[in-house]
Amino acid sequence: MKMLESSIHQVIEESILAHSKEEFRVALDKAKEAVNKERSLVRQKEQSGMGESNSDLAFMVITICA
Repeated sequence: MKMLESSIHQVIEESILAHSKEEFRVALDKAKEAVNKERSLVRQKEQSGMGESNSDLAFMVITICA
């Protein structure tokens, strides 16, 4: 699960970088990818009984979509 969290952080960084280069379609696609990965992470944590998800990570994912 740590690898998935790292992967989400990487996609968020790619989205921010694309936005800074005014590549808005790429930024949006990366943001959507981050949302999907974060949802997957939440499902995995729920299924394994690991408790709550990382609310900071969830907030970052939601923020880049805005």
